[in-house]
Amino acid sequence: MKNLLDISKYKLWIIGLYIIIFPMFFVFTPDALHYNFSSVDFEQVLLIVASTFLGSYLLNIFFHFRKIKWQNLRFSQIILVVIYALLFSVPEEIIFRGIIQNFLGNSLDSVVIIIIISSGIFGLAHLPNGGKGLHPKYWNWRFAVVTFLVGLPLSIIFTITGSLLIPTLLHAFFLIFFKLFTEEVAN
Repeated sequence: MKNLLDISKYKLWIIGLYIIIFPMFFVFTPDALHYNFSSVDFEQVLLIVASTFLGSYLLNIFFHFRKIKWQNLRFSQIILVVIYALLFSVPEEIIFRGIIQNFLGNSLDSVVIIIIISSGIFGLAHLPNGGKGLHPKYWNWRFAVVTFLVGLPLSIIFTITGSLLIPTLLHAFFLIFFKLFTEEVAN
């Protein structure tokens, strides 16, 4: 089971941090928590989501990041994967889209720059994930770049809809998909 969820000390520390900080968002930044979604933007969002999956597939073919393979899990393990995905996607979307991207939107005029900076911060925040030490040469730069690229459609969807609902669900779906249907390719 440890291999399935890959709960490192780093991830346990992040989950603990989210559990402590998460309630504060509801108290101090209730205006950042927009989970409404209008069907007016549905076609645009669907196009972005489809393009994201196609782009992810093509990047994987080119860079061989992950091998697509069903993990043969029990029902209880699948439930744990879903919980794992929600434990990370909900607070991360509140932080990176709801707070950081909203702050940048109030400070900058260019939507493109806001999306790139927000996604860049999202990618940089994932540098220690899977890293081997505290020195930058041991950080997981490859994962940070992939996370930056995943952050782009999440930021674009948030910009279009103003809602955290679709980015959060897409983020959770990415995590669930990678845990259930892929395994890392050895370098």
